[in-house]
Amino acid sequence: MSVNRHLSRTIAMQSLYEWDFHRDQDALKIAERVAQPVVKDVDVEYLHRVVEGVVKHVEEIDQLI
Repeated sequence: MSVNRHLSRTIAMQSLYEWDFHRDQDALKIAERVAQPVVKDVDVEYLHRVVEGVVKHVEEIDQLI
């Protein structure tokens, strides 16, 4: 199985964009749903680390933006 980090980052960004509008939902569940059609090509562990890291630090990130 070949995983694609670029694809994983793209899915992370798409998922976080959606989560930003629906913060009452679980960001990881959103990411898993977005990744579903291409899950065999996604580095799921990396995807989870990116999404969890952003969620954990969202207030700091928002301040920087």
